[in-house]
Amino acid sequence: MRSKNIVIVVAVLVAFLLGMTSLSIAQKTTISMSTWGMAWEDFLYTDVIIPQFQKDNPDIKVDFYRYESYFAKLLTLFAGGEAPDVMRGDVTEVGLQSRKGMLYALDEYIEGPEGVDLDDWSPVPFETLDFVDKVYFLPAGINPYSVLYYNKDLFNEAGVSYPDYNWTFADLGSAAKKLTGGGKYGLLWAIPDFVFYTMVFSEGGQIWDESKTKCIIDSPEAIKGIKVLQEWMFDDKFVPMVGSGMLRTTSYAMFQSGRLGMITEGGWACPAFKRDAPELNFARSIFPKASVDAKSRSGAGGTGWVMNSTTKHPDEAWKFLRALISKEGLLSYWRTTWVEIPARKSVVESPEFRDIIGIGEKVPGIKTEEEFAEKNQALVDLVKNGWFTQEMAGPYTSHLSSFLQTALGELIGMKRGDVELALKKFATSVNESIAKEMR
Repeated sequence: MRSKNIVIVVAVLVAFLLGMTSLSIAQKTTISMSTWGMAWEDFLYTDVIIPQFQKDNPDIKVDFYRYESYFAKLLTLFAGGEAPDVMRGDVTEVGLQSRKGMLYALDEYIEGPEGVDLDDWSPVPFETLDFVDKVYFLPAGINPYSVLYYNKDLFNEAGVSYPDYNWTFADLGSAAKKLTGGGKYGLLWAIPDFVFYTMVFSEGGQIWDESKTKCIIDSPEAIKGIKVLQEWMFDDKFVPMVGSGMLRTTSYAMFQSGRLGMITEGGWACPAFKRDAPELNFARSIFPKASVDAKSRSGAGGTGWVMNSTTKHPDEAWKFLRALISKEGLLSYWRTTWVEIPARKSVVESPEFRDIIGIGEKVPGIKTEEEFAEKNQALVDLVKNGWFTQEMAGPYTSHLSSFLQTALGELIGMKRGDVELALKKFATSVNESIAKEMR
């Protein structure tokens, strides 16, 4: 009889424990996150950040998604009610996403007991996004579009001094001419969009008027900047003529093989150059100023994180978003990928910031302080001193892309186009498109 009672007690205990386990599983909240980028970045989320977050928050499970054609995919998913709870964003996409009602206002969480101190961030992204009345986007990094990468060996052979923060367009042109010849060229850009905008900004031009609803890229300042690009290409001829469809591939190949003195590319390219051309003796500096008295004003983008306005689990989504933009989260991303300068001051000022470990064979690390300085110090100083602008971002930024490629083909393609005419046509097309949407 006693043994029978023991069996009953054990059975009841097992049933109770199984019930508690089932209850625990049932109570675990599942949220989702999405990102884009290089495939090898995925492991940072799947193997590092998410497991640590789930360990710290055992009641939350995070599903990971990576999409190609990322921002178009998010629009489709949101329209179908399937967008992830936490999404990697970009400062230039906030305008469109906020107009579509995709974004969750984070103010209540930022100011709450588990909030964050916005004074620790670079102010530029928030100032840029002042056209929205709430905080929808928390920056993760700042990424200048037109960083000046240069081949130190070619500079040494030509007897040319390395670029520095005082370089002007005239200095760049003088150096590029001396670096050109014998199948080698002085300068080429990887992405025409970015050098185009940077030249506009460098000469004091703007994309939007004060209301950020009218495109004014046909201003005299913008015209002056694009004419300089044309002079480099068609008059000075130190920029090789390359069709836009082959531009990025060709520019990378030329730079990595030692046939290009300088290349302008985004801040994200440095690890790839070091990995794919280990013998290449290169460094990078900021994009030159238009003149001695001008300001350094590189165009820049910047990634960050947003929440889905229709999330069913805003508290849990906020916890995860906060982990992604925490000092530890941003340090982990920077020290392994080093593709963009973290947007938080405390991260950049921490001693761990200068210790770049990389990701095995996929992303090389940096071994010495000297190498860190020549590869990264210019970008650190650029962000610290505010030598960049994110003026591309506005409520109607999405309207630019529809007409930009036509303008680029006419202006800095294989033939020299009329700058005043092309920029006026560009601005008019953008403004007509905006007006049509606003009707």
